[in-house]
Amino acid sequence: MKSTGVSRRIDDLGRIVIPKEIRKNLKIRNGELMEIMVNDDSIILSKHSTIKGIGDVAQLIVDSLNDSMEINLIITDRDKVVAATSTLRKKYENQELNTEYSELILKRQTVTEQNPAKIKIDNENEEETSYIIYPIIADGDVVGSVLVLGLDNKIKEIDGKIAEIVSKFLSRNIM
Repeated sequence: MKSTGVSRRIDDLGRIVIPKEIRKNLKIRNGELMEIMVNDDSIILSKHSTIKGIGDVAQLIVDSLNDSMEINLIITDRDKVVAATSTLRKKYENQELNTEYSELILKRQTVTEQNPAKIKIDNENEEETSYIIYPIIADGDVVGSVLVLGLDNKIKEIDGKIAEIVSKFLSRNIM
């Protein structure tokens, strides 16, 4: 752990203010869940990813759908790629999401691009293909997304249904 040199007092309600610069660097948004852990005489705060807790299940879903239906699927939380099909795994797994992509999923809308278009998922890689982005909404909050990339630059109606089913399944299994 790295010391920031910042000291804060606890108020009457037990609140501690995290400086804006630290929140910006760690991409902590207002209302975001934080995990509180205690280690000897230290309190450790870490960002809580609701999707990360079921990352193994998400990866199993992605692999199963890819094996049976040959579909390119990526599942993200609000900050990172959590699961991806085998052809995309090395490229995207655990990569931080591009800012525009993060803002796009926070709009809570399904985005469908039938014709090949550029999409930047992380800050390094860009795909030019047709795609569907379906938000994962749990307890009224956007917690991630399901992204289907078209094979041979084609998106089928079934791809949208698969994205919807995966999104709803994950949102109901998030605790």
